[in-house]
Amino acid sequence: MPPSISRQGLIPWSTSMTGIWCAMLKTPGPDVGLELQVSVTARRERVPWDTFARTSGNPLIPTVQEAMDQVLSPQEADRFIGHLRPLVESGTGERRTARAYLTAAKS
Repeated sequence: MPPSISRQGLIPWSTSMTGIWCAMLKTPGPDVGLELQVSVTARRERVPWDTFARTSGNPLIPTVQEAMDQVLSPQEADRFIGHLRPLVESGTGERRTARAYLTAAKS
């Protein structure tokens, strides 16, 4: 993850991280809760490429266009857009979202 993203408060998450966070709770008898919401749906909405490219999944991360500008050469960007643009504009693909809520309190 680029440093500019991590400095803004986004934390890369994995299932192993949850175990680590829970193990770090050193208080005796903590009440720990974890709620995980996962959604995978077929994408049916057609989106104009310019709209998609100017969109970000979170206000703290770069847009698709900004991310391409930061990490891809012009040739790589052209190849990436050539593959992705028809999929975006036709509504092909999946939409995947996940949220995890970890809570803890002393007993």
